[in-house]
Amino acid sequence: MRALELLRRWGSPRWIGLAALLVASGCSSSMDNAAGSAGLGGDSGSEGEESGDSDSGPLTSGASDDSASSGGGTSGGDPSDSSGEPEDQGAVVVDALDRCEEEAPTIELVLRDSNATASAVLARMAVLGGWASPGGIQVRPWEILAYYPFSYPAAPAGEVAVHAEMRAADGGYELQVGVVSSKISAEQRPSLDLTLLLDVSSSMKGLPLTLLKRSCLALAGRLRKGDRVAVVTLSSAAPVLLPQIWVKGADDPALVAAIEGMSADGGEDLAAGLAAAYSIATAGYSADRLSRVLLISDGGAAADEGALGLIEGFAAAGEGELGTSLIGVGVGGYGAYVPDLMDSVSAAGQGASIFIGSEPEAAWALGENFLNVMALAARDVRVWLMLPQELRRAPPASTEKVSVWAQAPLPLPQNDALVYHARLESCEAPPADDAAVTVMVSYRDPYDLSERSAELETTVGALLKGSSKELGKGAALLAYAEALALWGGGAAPESVAEAAAAAMTRVDAAMKATPGDPGLIEVEAVLAALLKQLQG
Repeated sequence: MRALELLRRWGSPRWIGLAALLVASGCSSSMDNAAGSAGLGGDSGSEGEESGDSDSGPLTSGASDDSASSGGGTSGGDPSDSSGEPEDQGAVVVDALDRCEEEAPTIELVLRDSNATASAVLARMAVLGGWASPGGIQVRPWEILAYYPFSYPAAPAGEVAVHAEMRAADGGYELQVGVVSSKISAEQRPSLDLTLLLDVSSSMKGLPLTLLKRSCLALAGRLRKGDRVAVVTLSSAAPVLLPQIWVKGADDPALVAAIEGMSADGGEDLAAGLAAAYSIATAGYSADRLSRVLLISDGGAAADEGALGLIEGFAAAGEGELGTSLIGVGVGGYGAYVPDLMDSVSAAGQGASIFIGSEPEAAWALGENFLNVMALAARDVRVWLMLPQELRRAPPASTEKVSVWAQAPLPLPQNDALVYHARLESCEAPPADDAAVTVMVSYRDPYDLSERSAELETTVGALLKGSSKELGKGAALLAYAEALALWGGGAAPESVAEAAAAAMTRVDAAMKATPGDPGLIEVEAVLAALLKQLQG
């Protein structure tokens, strides 16, 4: 497949440095129509049905296996952030590929992260809580897209599917690509070895400890017979609270008792906690089981280079081992939580980074969304877009920052999608309807690490005539993220109000195409609250 040929040809740092980084986006629970909206209305409801049909849905292509042997690469993440580049609101790489060329351009679509969602929750809490600004929380558009689900049809079992939509907009074009996993049930997932690493220091008293316990109980309710679990704290004196046990099923009595008996009177020694957690996780390691360390904290601890290196090393996959990913879960009230710890450890650990600010959020994020947090559908996902000669990437908007960093390939969480949103423009004359557009995806199987690929071949005309329902939602969410980013960045109130009103227009248009969408309903409510605050 051409995707794998491109990976081999352009897999060097030189090509990655030239990669076209379009408007950064993220991943979203595409097979679950229950939005991550517990913060607005309590329980977010049951899983929604898959939607979209062959007549009106986005153009789709299934995945194909490739006979190439596995190479044992790592999956995703930005462990060291060694480039020193600042966090970006929507970074783009500007290079020679911006020019109209004689040959059709090939652009690599690159994401900053694939399974972080914390800023979406924090910004929502800040607006609805009446805060003047989100303070030190950077609003990241890829996290907004990762938090709210899309309705892409799932891929066939064990494969990855590619969906694309395109529409004319603002004198150019908007294009959205969804790389979508298959959908599995809780019974179909591999057995799990889970080590809970918990901050029970004095800073966790009150709401943080309550949310920590609710989060752990949500996880306990999703475990099944055949899973193993241990509980470790950040206390250097006695870090192991519950040695690894085989659970009897959901809500194992020994685990529940350990959770409910915790109090916030321990130490805060991250190094000691990590050492104890990985000692347990590796003692009974088996490549046919999921191995996860899940850290819950209010962010008060700090991870030095040694700790991050340790986390990164255990997360690496290759040579018969799939690694032990670390998942970061922040808890607490808005204004007290410090995100730096979870940002760094989850990137190093190639795991999800989420924030729990309420008990309903805990039930959704770690209960209903359990498979998305714990399991992978693909590793080392890379995506290329082959455009007709007449199209190129549009220049970045004035509010977008420009950067030259490039992200490593990313994992695709189970029951999920990576969503890429791009703006294009015509170089000279508009492309013909029969002009070819190809999306190529390379990835590795999450368990045997074999190379695989998926490809979608279509035309400009077919894309423009097809559905743009998911694209409209993506555009609305990015406009929402831009308004929140301006607000959080201290922009003038009139500029924030203008962006929020523009986002509301986008949301209203998207809701006409997807009436009753829970995510869009929540976004509309947050924008209304923000506009009211600015007017007051």
